[in-house]
Amino acid sequence: MKKCSKCKKKLPLKEFHKDVQRKTGLRSRCKKCVSEYQAEYHKKYYSKIRETRKSWPSRRPEVAKAKRQALKTALINYYGNGECACCGEKEITFLTIDHIEGGGCKHLKKIGYNFYKWLKQNNYPKGYQVLCFNCNRGKHLNNGVCPHKDNSSPAGERR
Repeated sequence: MKKCSKCKKKLPLKEFHKDVQRKTGLRSRCKKCVSEYQAEYHKKYYSKIRETRKSWPSRRPEVAKAKRQALKTALINYYGNGECACCGEKEITFLTIDHIEGGGCKHLKKIGYNFYKWLKQNNYPKGYQVLCFNCNRGKHLNNGVCPHKDNSSPAGERR
């Protein structure tokens, strides 16, 4: 049993979070009091917290860029083994994620934030593939078929 420094109740040890920096190895406030404090703090300082989170990438651009690049690399490897599904391009700078069935513009407007982050948060859903930007754009302009694959288009004939 341990007494909470906030609510003064004697509670079982499992009602306290671990804290390796304290002699007892536990925090002085019980889990319930900590949770209430955090909720109040978040409510009171919500706008400041939000502002700080938004400005973080601009204060640490190199870290933000590295995180975005690592996420893109992971997605490209997951959805396409690091190459364009149409032409085989492997330079990651030229690769992007494509909606197989189309509708990418609508989808991006609907989710309203970073697409790559959305894919990760939604456990890498099906219906996406890796294309280079040229194939992706060609597919968009050619009614859903990349010019590499379409023999009726002028680009398909040249190949």
